[in-house]
Amino acid sequence: MSPPVLTLTLTAKLLLGIYNFLVIIIGLFGNLCVLYCSVRHGAISMDDTTLVFIENLALADMLISLLYYFPMMVTLVFGQWMFGPGLCWFVGFFGSHIPFLAEILVIMSIAIYRVWVLKKPPERRKLVTVTHVKVLISFIWVLVTIPVLYWAVAGAYATFSPRILICTSSNHIPTAGKALYTSTKVFTIIFVAVPMIIVFFTSVKIMHTICIHTLSVGVSVMPHIRSIITVNLICWAFLISYAPIFVMIILKSSGQSVPIWFGLFQTYAKSVHVIINPFIYVATNSRFRHFVLNMLRWEEQERSVDTVGQEGHPLYDQSSSTPQLQPSPPQPAPNPENHCKLSTTV
Repeated sequence: MSPPVLTLTLTAKLLLGIYNFLVIIIGLFGNLCVLYCSVRHGAISMDDTTLVFIENLALADMLISLLYYFPMMVTLVFGQWMFGPGLCWFVGFFGSHIPFLAEILVIMSIAIYRVWVLKKPPERRKLVTVTHVKVLISFIWVLVTIPVLYWAVAGAYATFSPRILICTSSNHIPTAGKALYTSTKVFTIIFVAVPMIIVFFTSVKIMHTICIHTLSVGVSVMPHIRSIITVNLICWAFLISYAPIFVMIILKSSGQSVPIWFGLFQTYAKSVHVIINPFIYVATNSRFRHFVLNMLRWEEQERSVDTVGQEGHPLYDQSSSTPQLQPSPPQPAPNPENHCKLSTTV
């Protein structure tokens, strides 16, 4: 018995195609701007440890746009899978799992780190270095790859799913085998549901800290206020976009069937943060906004100082924001003899 197919009207296909196109363009170009401006020019006003998280989050969003939503848009245009069985296997196992899982754990790590920064004194914050964060990020990418490799060699197969218009692995289907299906349920709960709960409570904690500190001493006194707001917005965008997946996990765990339309809805809903994240950086960081506008206008990038002020930053002018005029070379004093000669000649 073939799986049920969600019949889409021409209008629905057109809207989904436009949305897919926006996800691909904004996901690739916007997050490429984040990586380029951050790595090359240091144009995002955050501490170095948080920047490592942000850069890896941008990399995961780019992989999601390229490996997941680009094949989906091509499928919408042609009405069938056009990339062959080999790429279907790659997308079904790796493109559909690894960047999403890595992104979830990276956002959870960002949220936990920001709460730790808010609670600890400055001397304790220095205990977490950039090297520590890079090791953690590497561990996250390896950790999410191990179960996918297990599913790939333990008997699961990848096939085109007409429900979500993309190739996906069969390990989440009960008929694939009890061991595979059980491992997928346990892994989904541990690496998707639990991190989402942690991100929710840490985001509420960050928001509560910001409100209390703002009411007591004011926004300008709070250190790293802009980076804290940026991280909190990223966490909430993630929670909103992944909320349908959380509902689907609850439904499947309780043994209830998931409607066909809801499967397609959660597939597109989890891409909302891919579009929103670059706009969050633009809205909360004037230096990054300056660089993006210059790139869009094809203008030469100029030096910019963020309103927060970042001493030690390569774009920060420590002397003054106003240009200083170079002193003109001293003019030689007039020679009285030449003046007399000129007067006599005239």
